[in-house]
Amino acid sequence: MFQTLLKFWLIPPAINIAGIIIGVALITRYQKLGKALILLSVCSLWLLSTAFVSSRLQRSIEEHPAFQIADLPNNANIAIVVAGAAHHDLAKEYGVSTPTDSGLERLHYAASLHRRTGAPVLLTGGPMNRRNEVHSEILAYSLENEFKIKPSWLENKSTTTRENALFSADILLPLNIDKILLVTHSYHMKRSVSLFTQAGFTVLPAPTRLSAAYEWYKWRYWMPDASSLELSASVIYEYVALLRDELTLATQPDTTEPKITEIDPLTASD
Repeated sequence: MFQTLLKFWLIPPAINIAGIIIGVALITRYQKLGKALILLSVCSLWLLSTAFVSSRLQRSIEEHPAFQIADLPNNANIAIVVAGAAHHDLAKEYGVSTPTDSGLERLHYAASLHRRTGAPVLLTGGPMNRRNEVHSEILAYSLENEFKIKPSWLENKSTTTRENALFSADILLPLNIDKILLVTHSYHMKRSVSLFTQAGFTVLPAPTRLSAAYEWYKWRYWMPDASSLELSASVIYEYVALLRDELTLATQPDTTEPKITEIDPLTASD
């Protein structure tokens, strides 16, 4: 319930629309307050929809630069862990469910890291969407068919980033793999590193889709577009989720045993 509230009513554009509706409702009795709320909601929606503001927001939460292969420890027993994202429910053009843009971006980078390091891949993500399909299995299908790489493990029960971390630890730590290359989006990396570290891993952050630099004086970067609003919403969600995690840090984690799909050991492929 809280997760739904967080995702749909505390981040743009829903919170801006709510502000406009409340402002309209107030304007007859509290004219100044109503007008101010409407103006604030409209202006903030416009600013959050611009490339300049969304990129600055993204940069504010980025703590980790692009991963350099030279930073990989020598002779390290290491795995590449791909944080779950989401998938399209039964894409008609493919006849099967497929990862969203975010999922494909993470898979693409994980495939690149695997080819350069030879490290095995663990995919995370449990049941989601109407068909209740397992996200890690959807990712695995794309990784094998589109990138010609077979993952070594599927963690197929988690529904949150915290569970991604805990259930991945249940799979890898018994195999003496406590160092991971963690692949996720740059705006999601700060929270992910914290949760995977709490789960017992030494994390080497490997962020993808890092922030771009836009000059403030170029007008086109102040024009609203849907992709910039989506990025702003993702960053704001991460800030709220970080606050939530801080408030619930003392809560005991779910100890439910994960369902694990074992796959034949991975051999490096080109």
